[in-house]
Amino acid sequence: TETGVPFLFDAAYTFAFALNSLLNDGLTLDAVTGEALLSALLSVSFEGVSGSVKFDSNGDRQGSYHVWNVQNSSALEVALFSSDDDVITPIDGRDLLWTSGAWGFQLPTEFIDCEAGDFLNSQATCQACPSDQVTASEKRSCQECSGSTIALSDGTCGYDPQ
Repeated sequence: TETGVPFLFDAAYTFAFALNSLLNDGLTLDAVTGEALLSALLSVSFEGVSGSVKFDSNGDRQGSYHVWNVQNSSALEVALFSSDDDVITPIDGRDLLWTSGAWGFQLPTEFIDCEAGDFLNSQATCQACPSDQVTASEKRSCQECSGSTIALSDGTCGYDPQ
């Protein structure tokens, strides 16, 4: 069987549901515009042959995904991801191996890149440095500028431009 057939089937049904909704709202076929059809498509939600069919505000299909991870030269399914609610559900007893060598489903801090003028705090989130300080070189704290330099809006130390 073709792997794309369930998605094609659900795509046709999506348009049928959207068009049916517009007709039930009193529009005639001649009055259906692309804008009206898109709006109706975004509100379609049903359990299709390929799984749950619904769309986000950008028109992207929400779905569930199997998360595979290469461990010991073999691919292993480690989790399920639902884009409906941005939830990763680990499969019992399995862990994720990151390219850094770290294990677990928490994003390792070395992959978190804070903006200039922010530092990575102990909760592994980016936090703004005080206005008179800049991000330290290790990116986990802030430091005062040296000499007569000041903290600039781009997160660096420099001389007062005024």
